[in-house]
Amino acid sequence: MLADNIRKLRKQRHITQRELAKIIEVSPSTVAMWESGSRTPDSSALIKISKKLNISIDWLAEQENASYSIKVPQTENTVTIIGRNGMAKTYILDDTSVNAIRDYTESLTNKDCR
Repeated sequence: MLADNIRKLRKQRHITQRELAKIIEVSPSTVAMWESGSRTPDSSALIKISKKLNISIDWLAEQENASYSIKVPQTENTVTIIGRNGMAKTYILDDTSVNAIRDYTESLTNKDCR
């Protein structure tokens, strides 16, 4: 559950609700509501958590037997990697990384065409 994953991440990083709130620029009561499940972070908050704490949005949203998934608008440079098992992880990348992936992908395509 998203609420549990936010709490688990915060505790793994040894930070308080107040510290997490300061890092992602929300109020401590907002973090408390997310962790209790009474509110759900919007996509911009999920992106901030992902960036500031270096964790994938997919990990945050991951649930056992989930009947839904969270879709985050593509406002950032992102890449989604889908494994053979069908599990997908989305990463937010800087422009240099995006260009490196584009160049590598094009080099593979060019090899296949030869």
